[in-house]
Amino acid sequence: MSPAVTNDSHEYGLVLAKSIFANYIVTIFSVGILFFMTLHSLVVFLETPLHAREGRARYMVTGCLIFIFYALMASLDMSIPFDILLETSNGAEYTSRMTAHTDWREILSTAALSVVFTLGDGLLVYRCILMLYGRWIWLALLPVLTYFATIGEFEREPVPNSVESARCFLNVATNVLLTSIIASRIMATHRQLAKSLPAKHLAIYPTAVRILIESALPLSVAGVVQGAVILASTPWAEYKGDRNAAVAALGATSLVYYALLAISPQIIIFRVTIGRSWTRTLNSTDAVVISRPLAFNHESESELEESHVPGSFLNGHEGTAIP
Repeated sequence: MSPAVTNDSHEYGLVLAKSIFANYIVTIFSVGILFFMTLHSLVVFLETPLHAREGRARYMVTGCLIFIFYALMASLDMSIPFDILLETSNGAEYTSRMTAHTDWREILSTAALSVVFTLGDGLLVYRCILMLYGRWIWLALLPVLTYFATIGEFEREPVPNSVESARCFLNVATNVLLTSIIASRIMATHRQLAKSLPAKHLAIYPTAVRILIESALPLSVAGVVQGAVILASTPWAEYKGDRNAAVAALGATSLVYYALLAISPQIIIFRVTIGRSWTRTLNSTDAVVISRPLAFNHESESELEESHVPGSFLNGHEGTAIP
């Protein structure tokens, strides 16, 4: 091998190692965010009276499982390049070992990531089916199909670039379809009830739609960018551009996409569970609420304020549900 080729391979390996290292730094930061949201939601949930917890236990279980499996995936992924770095002396050797390396940690990490996606989007699928149950249930067919197709792509190992890009676009399609269907049904209910109820009692409907869009939009954008970057460098063996720049771009988009894959559904759970600020007291059940996108229904039905979400809203009664 000529010195020029050796130097190029060495530089490429260094860029790859730096990209992977940066990816895992953001991943650990994401684990910290998930830990805070999960723990905070759990504390508030446990402080809430039993009668006000109705319909929220499944959200707490889902949030805890997302955190556990994402943390497991991060731990496994970080141990692999660390071991390889100890065994290599240059960038070319690092690239060779990373490309050829496969063991039980990669399989378990892929399975953990699959569970994170299954739980996150599965929560939206569940709410979508509840809201459409009856004559509109057929509308859930397409997002359910894309949901299961994406799960199938997560189970493929090793993953070619074409499959990785397809997985990203399927995930985006699933999120867009589910968000659109749920949001449209919520707003349809809002328009229907607006004819008979005062406006102050309907504020929860636009709030629910806003939470959905704010949670799904970043993941959808990141998924499109991730898929586009992968397609631009496919097939890798025939790529004629700057490979160092390509692997750096792919590393940057990957770290954002996979972090949002876990954080986006957790945002919904967190805002449904918390959705408020506190003053004057450290006990969340006695707090004076000053800002609440969504909050528990601690008062009687007659005292319900416009930013509260009634229990029937969460349980899918009246043909409506908050995801």
